[in-house]
Amino acid sequence: MSTEWGGRLETWITAKMGAPPTDSRDKRKDHRELALVAFGVFILVLLASLVF
Repeated sequence: MSTEWGGRLETWITAKMGAPPTDSRDKRKDHRELALVAFGVFILVLLASLVF
């Protein structure tokens, strides 16, 4: 996954949550970790729905 795609995903998730995008590096790091966790959970749910 390229950083450009990760940035787009991060921007989309923050827009969906209604949080304004900030230039703070700490905030960006937190949002990136949250985006990765949310994406991982989504994949797990998708796989579980396909298996069961």
